[in-house]
Amino acid sequence: MKNIQNSRIYWVFFSLILLGYISLRFYGQPLVEYLFNNNHIDILDKICNNSGAMPLDYYKGKVENVILGPLKSVLSGSLLLSFCYIYGFRFSPLKFFLTIFAYFVISRGEIILEPPYGEAFTGPFIDATWLYRHSLNYFDLYRQGSHIQGGPHVYPTSLFPLALAALMKLIPNRIVCFAVMHLAVFVFTAVILAIMRKVLERVFEPKRAVLAALLLLALPTFQSMLEMINMEMACLFFCMLCVHFLLEKRFVPAAFFALGANFVKDPGVIACLSVFIISVLIYAERPRDKNSKKALLCGIIVLISSVIKFKVRLAVIQSQSHFNMVSPLSGLKYMSESPWAMAFCITVIVFLVGALMRLVKNRSEKGKYSLFLEQHYSILIMYVMAAMWYLIYLNFSAMHHRYSLLLSPFLVSIVLYALLLVMAWPVRVKIAWGVLLIYLFYGQASFSFGIMLALAILIFFVIAGAKIFNFGLQALVVFLFFCSYGFLYPQDCNYQLTYNNTCQNDYFAKECYTVKNYEPIISHCNPSELERSLEYRNYLQLQKKIVREMKKYSDFLIVAPAIGAAETMFFPEMGYIDKPLNVEGYGGTVNLGLPNYRGLKRADIMKTVYLGFRYDRIFPQREYPVTSKDKILEYITYGDIQAVVFMGGVGIEEMRRFVILHSITTKQKKQEADISP
Repeated sequence: MKNIQNSRIYWVFFSLILLGYISLRFYGQPLVEYLFNNNHIDILDKICNNSGAMPLDYYKGKVENVILGPLKSVLSGSLLLSFCYIYGFRFSPLKFFLTIFAYFVISRGEIILEPPYGEAFTGPFIDATWLYRHSLNYFDLYRQGSHIQGGPHVYPTSLFPLALAALMKLIPNRIVCFAVMHLAVFVFTAVILAIMRKVLERVFEPKRAVLAALLLLALPTFQSMLEMINMEMACLFFCMLCVHFLLEKRFVPAAFFALGANFVKDPGVIACLSVFIISVLIYAERPRDKNSKKALLCGIIVLISSVIKFKVRLAVIQSQSHFNMVSPLSGLKYMSESPWAMAFCITVIVFLVGALMRLVKNRSEKGKYSLFLEQHYSILIMYVMAAMWYLIYLNFSAMHHRYSLLLSPFLVSIVLYALLLVMAWPVRVKIAWGVLLIYLFYGQASFSFGIMLALAILIFFVIAGAKIFNFGLQALVVFLFFCSYGFLYPQDCNYQLTYNNTCQNDYFAKECYTVKNYEPIISHCNPSELERSLEYRNYLQLQKKIVREMKKYSDFLIVAPAIGAAETMFFPEMGYIDKPLNVEGYGGTVNLGLPNYRGLKRADIMKTVYLGFRYDRIFPQREYPVTSKDKILEYITYGDIQAVVFMGGVGIEEMRRFVILHSITTKQKKQEADISP
């Protein structure tokens, strides 16, 4: 009777929260429009920390990031959390998968119809568009120029663009095709979470395993990635399938899915390396066992296949490897400054200390190695996968937020495992450990108040003990859902800009960026940076708005950034436009017939308009892309992200000539170095 009564109370609260979520989702933006149209700008300005006349779309996007978005994420996430915590821990993997998938469709239904975003249409969709136009002739793609040469080959040896092109061929309607692609990403993500829960059920009790899976889902970068048609989620999908079969010690399918991850995107090689290492450990345990020999053979085949693929890729891209910023130990500086690398090292130390103590305690027992491997096999797989990620990205000199997606389930798992080990320590030791962690992490450049708060929550509940640790995880999950729109990160994307043309007279003048209250805040972060959270949604809306606005300049030559804007106005396959506009690209390599900007001498200055973003600044001492000599026609704004339409193109021309001169000088120096003895 008591359980029935408690169940009724739960569903009453569930219904009330659901009603609040529905109200925010369907009436939040209309309320912003109502306030704007009825001249209640002062209320909107207080919410946005802004002063002065701004367009409606500024307030719509800004209010979404500041209030509406976080509240909707907290409410929908709390509904999922409560349901899974009360009922979901009893679910089979299939039912848990269906629950997560249903949550995605209900809470993110509007995303299903959205076109590609950011890196997708400058990367895999370039390859996919060429394949779509050339009857899926994958091998002929290798005869085309690489990305750095202006060709369509951006991701050699990846089969992901081929899959995209096949869907584009199979489903001619672009909207339906994008919907299928988004639903496929939802499926990938739900499978990833279901596998993570299954793996961690062998390490944690069932409810804690569910909380760990939801903690992964609540990470802001994970939430943004599951809404995009990207290679990262597909790569992680194959990696987690590999983990699943490694867990079952079925090395043939594990090797197959490891190669699948590698052929989606190169960092998927972490699965191949992990299969090899785990197979060696299994063989070392039982060298004469038939299954151990089979496991080792699978590991060797996967390793050799990965080496061959790597050599083929190098032969195809040639000079593009430098463009990809990949070189031995080039990521060492980033790793040494990364708080997450520090967290990984700490978890490894905790694990090794615990393992050493256990081995010393059982030193007199026979088969202590086999026993240890059997007891820690599940979490050892996660440790190896995380270690291989750091090994690979130790050679990447650039680190985008999306790259961390491949690490996230493994890092979350081993961090929680390390925390459980720490909970068994004496209270004084735990307190000292917590103080030390806060001291180590405090002051990290990439750490904001939000991350420090999350760390403090975890440390508190570790010190408090295992009995209320689950409650701490629930609080952390809710907090991370609240951080879905960027609260977790430092506000380094925002400058305080004076919203008038006088600021443009000296684009980098100090007064343009002085910290003042109630000034329009305009983001200077590029699309890749905004992938860190659901902040990216405003940029997606801006992309669509730009294409709509630029159609009125169809009689002009439109000169737009080659990476981030020109593609949306030139390739119908990207889903932003039905018929290509007269576009030329600047500021980057162009692909697949998109013309490169030829300079002012070849342009009719009275029939040419330019599009620029504030994040396109390269050198602080240069006015770029807009200068005081240019004529600004209009600002296109959505949220705190802004594009500028202008005439003149003086800064773009100066930068174009600078790049050409720099290229010639670099080539001459290289030739002189080759000639000299």
